[in-house]
Amino acid sequence: MNFSSFITLRPRTWLNDEVINYMTKKVIQPISSRSHVYSSFFFTRCMQTTTAGHEFDYAAVQRWSDRIPGGLANIDTLYIPINRDNKHWLFIQIHFPTRSIYLYDSLGQNNDNLVYLHAALQYLHAEHRRRNPESSETFDDWSRNWTTSDLSHSSPKQRNGYDCGIFMLISMALCAQGITLCPTSYTQDLVDERNIRKRLAHVAWLDRIDTSPSSGSLRHWLQQETATASSATGPCIPRKAVEVKPKVASAKRLAARERLKRRRRRDRSKLSLGGTRMKRRIRSTDRVTTGSVSQLTNRKRSAASIAAAASRQHTSSQRLLPPAKKRKRLHPT
Repeated sequence: MNFSSFITLRPRTWLNDEVINYMTKKVIQPISSRSHVYSSFFFTRCMQTTTAGHEFDYAAVQRWSDRIPGGLANIDTLYIPINRDNKHWLFIQIHFPTRSIYLYDSLGQNNDNLVYLHAALQYLHAEHRRRNPESSETFDDWSRNWTTSDLSHSSPKQRNGYDCGIFMLISMALCAQGITLCPTSYTQDLVDERNIRKRLAHVAWLDRIDTSPSSGSLRHWLQQETATASSATGPCIPRKAVEVKPKVASAKRLAARERLKRRRRRDRSKLSLGGTRMKRRIRSTDRVTTGSVSQLTNRKRSAASIAAAASRQHTSSQRLLPPAKKRKRLHPT
């Protein structure tokens, strides 16, 4: 998977063929050893568009079953993703034990999808003729033993025009686990709440980094794309790819920090006498002057206590003073 395909997993984006084929091979096919998933290019190759409509061309996909160990006879289920006109995703499930072909579309039933059911039946008949050249059954006689059904009414419905690929992958994974689909198997709200796109992107990212650390990894493509974008529109590096450098403070800033530390340390070491702002620590040798009468020696008492004692001493000293003598007034003679 290249970078341009990887970014189609972002929100509100239509998944392309490379993402669909990658997820079906890495996530869905390993669920069961008795199942196989064809590429989304299967119907693009075998269905040729003509003026008369769609014509089936078996020669274009004749060797596809040879990629399956043991051929189609060695599996129980075959899944085929369908890219309809580069606008919508749906898929076909072929169940060999019951000889049934089912079609699932997250937008509901559509008569235009019936051509894919008929083409899948033609492919299976051509495979039967190739594996059994002695058989003389015609297509009509052979197809009577098979049933084709459009089960889109049982498929969960999408509520937008870009999550069809996500719905197809989830439905295909549930079918591979043997779960019968119904409209309430999952909902659009569940797809949004569980961040399915982000989960798939995480799977693809880890797989490419772990298995392809060389120049083919997504990280290498990401660096190439971001370098190209940076040369054209400026830096466009993801947040995780940016190397965070520690900030180095200038000499002026360091000196200012030291002055602030010394000022705070000096302020914390000060204590005021009777005030709220601490000027300095009180020592036992400090003297407190109250008015102009006397000085008191501080004994590490509170400022209120010192002020009250000074007031009492001032009052008592005023009482002990002798009354002032009246001066005689001299009258002129």
